[in-house]
Amino acid sequence: MTQTPRPVLVIGASGQLARALAGAGGGDVVTAGRDRFDALTGDAGALFDEIAPRAVINASAWTDVNGAETARDGAMALNCEAVARLGAAAAERELPFFHISTDYVFDGKAPAPLDETATTRPLNVYGESKLAGERALAEAHPDAVTLRVAWLFDAEGGSFLKAILGRLEQGQPVKIVADQYSAPTWAGDLARDLLKLSHEHPSAHEGTAGVFHYCGGRHVNWADFARAAAALAGDRLPAPADITEIASTDWPQPAERPLDTRLDASRLQRVWHIEPGDWQAGLRAVIDARYS
Repeated sequence: MTQTPRPVLVIGASGQLARALAGAGGGDVVTAGRDRFDALTGDAGALFDEIAPRAVINASAWTDVNGAETARDGAMALNCEAVARLGAAAAERELPFFHISTDYVFDGKAPAPLDETATTRPLNVYGESKLAGERALAEAHPDAVTLRVAWLFDAEGGSFLKAILGRLEQGQPVKIVADQYSAPTWAGDLARDLLKLSHEHPSAHEGTAGVFHYCGGRHVNWADFARAAAALAGDRLPAPADITEIASTDWPQPAERPLDTRLDASRLQRVWHIEPGDWQAGLRAVIDARYS
């Protein structure tokens, strides 16, 4: 009798990455959103025993950077404590576990590009909670893999890209920060590569566990990223894009952002043979999907 292949279990269902994983994996992916599993209070072991996955991808996180400044306990609970519990339950069952972290673990002041040995120094509570989650996971599941990504975007959700396109579609001028640099991450690229990783157990080869930098492609600032999106949207916008560059100090926010978090992804290429995602191709796919 042919056995049904064991699926990849994704913690989360409504976020950009969870949606991309479900779309890329088809029947090979099972998502567990809040209606099925509460990452804060749910019994991870019971969920893993029920699904019997071959690997677990944690796509659940507190992502409201500004909101975390006044909700530290909530951010820490989801980005650190829940991650540790999930990792421990996966380790008990010898399940490969993949987790997503952020470039915001850095202060953006050190010479870039930054590799995995660069000194971490978060500037905000969100970054602190994600760094705490990385460390807690390393203790709970030594074979787990953490990927640091930056500026995640897709065709939906509450991303910067969707907000900017919404304003441009109304013919409104926009002011965008031009002194923050990184390499954007298309959710489609990240989903594809996470599923590729999920087919191999991290402990199968020496050096495959721990923290890796994912987005090491061409860097850009926010204003140029917006211009690239506007150029691809082209005549589908009601008027030529009116984009004005500003400094981050001209747009004060509750949470301070790092200015330069370009990441060096060469370790991921060397160990896992995964190349940096192509955010320009991803942006083109997102724009085509939005206007089709």
